[in-house]
Amino acid sequence: MRIPTNLKKIFKMYPILKHTTYLTPLFTDERDAETEKERERIVKFQRQMTRNIYRNASMSKKHEGEDTKRYRKTRTATTKERKWFRLSQSIFRQIRILTRLRILQFGIPSVKAALLDYLGANVGKDVIITVGNTLDPYFPEKITIGDNSILGMGSSILCHEILDGELRVGDVKIGSNTLICAGCFICPGVTVGDNCIVAPGVLAADVEDNSFAIGEPENLRHKLSRKIKLHAAQMKRRVHKTGLTLYDWREIKNPFDALITNLILQFQRRPINQRLRQALLRLVGVKIGKNVFIDDDVVFDGWYPELISIDDGAHIRSHTALATHEGMVGAFRKGEIKIGKNVLVGAGGGVLPGVNLGENSEVLPFAFVASDIKPGTRVEGIPAREVGKTFDFESFTEETFSLAREGWDEIVKIKKGPKEEKTTED
Repeated sequence: MRIPTNLKKIFKMYPILKHTTYLTPLFTDERDAETEKERERIVKFQRQMTRNIYRNASMSKKHEGEDTKRYRKTRTATTKERKWFRLSQSIFRQIRILTRLRILQFGIPSVKAALLDYLGANVGKDVIITVGNTLDPYFPEKITIGDNSILGMGSSILCHEILDGELRVGDVKIGSNTLICAGCFICPGVTVGDNCIVAPGVLAADVEDNSFAIGEPENLRHKLSRKIKLHAAQMKRRVHKTGLTLYDWREIKNPFDALITNLILQFQRRPINQRLRQALLRLVGVKIGKNVFIDDDVVFDGWYPELISIDDGAHIRSHTALATHEGMVGAFRKGEIKIGKNVLVGAGGGVLPGVNLGENSEVLPFAFVASDIKPGTRVEGIPAREVGKTFDFESFTEETFSLAREGWDEIVKIKKGPKEEKTTED
């Protein structure tokens, strides 16, 4: 993977991130931008995120040992921890570390939970660890996950960081009945309470019980009611209950079919011919129109790819994630994603189940779309919100040439007028 220039400091602090698979926003580069507006958004987002994370790590070091919720509870690694980390950099131990990492990324949930438990992590009952998760392979014993919690696709938990050459460590604690959404990265020393939802982003501060949290650079918190109102969410997005939970994952899709589908979807992410990529996507059920362009490294939902439709002229930029299912605690829901004509989905973005992207709309980089987008609208942010209108070339040309035609017709009438009058007099 190519490390973006503006994020080199983050990858220096967390080098294990180079081996992630689904943490797509961190691999989005300004060279992936198609427009100047996209490039500006990518650069601004990445610089702000790098600045915030480095400052947070530095202030956490400065306030080490203090009882504060503003900064993470990290500490300088002990002599024993530093020795273990140094020895683990040898070739043979790196093979062992990377093998452990890949099992935690691609093993089935029960195997992952058993391996974490064997490595010393404190994993509760009925914990679901999905696909592509990067869990700290050096200090797994510092991870605690409460009962009935879910780690979404590509979410990452790290318990160590390298700040200005110094190894620092911190326990990560996730409460019970908590959902860590796809693409979320939890930094060392963070505690997430019970009954929480953590959205995509870099989480560098604690989250209280019964809260909804968005990580850096937005860094927002919102208190949830005791009971999450799923009906309200269904009104905004057309999602449907399946009557199953993530614990019934074998019933959701045949494991062998799921394996074949995911192998195809993984292969299409590679730099291959566009015609071959679209043929593979159609093979697993994705509906694709004419003149569509799909970049490398676009992540398609592995369980319900057939619920994705992409209309004529759309362009899906690299490191975008299209999810047609969501595993809430106690519920598994799915919904269609409809991408309209001439839609541009910017690099590093995400689209949630049950969302329609209207014709000629634009999703700027790093935006996560959680509700429908009106035609001709430009959106950005987490969650995505309207920031302007797009330029509709077809409407512009139609209006311009229709005015030109009307003007020309008037000129023709004026020219013909005198001749017709002369004929009448004769």
